[in-house]
Amino acid sequence: MRHRSKRTAATYRRKRIPLVQALFADQPACAACLAEPAVDPHEILPRGRGGSITDPGNVIPLCRPCHTWVTTNPAEAEARGLSAKSGAARHGFTPDDVGFYCAMCGLPGMNWRHRVTA
Repeated sequence: MRHRSKRTAATYRRKRIPLVQALFADQPACAACLAEPAVDPHEILPRGRGGSITDPGNVIPLCRPCHTWVTTNPAEAEARGLSAKSGAARHGFTPDDVGFYCAMCGLPGMNWRHRVTA
């Protein structure tokens, strides 16, 4: 794994850690199987493809078996909305979609990338 710059490490401490803590507090179950407790934050759109580690709409809670499944089955994970190869413009959705409730978590307008599975 690549070493983090001081700037990235500061952003991680200041924004990412509180984001993940809040995510697990709000959604303690795995977003994929809904049965196991979530232990891993998963970035739907990886940083290398333009995703942000501090965007709440880009991070979902997963249990370890589901996180392993997502990383080893990228095509199936993308079809289920658990992963993305590129930004939301590819699907024609924006985070500001109104009147939409996520089929996976039930939150209005949140986790909008799940919409691809609905």
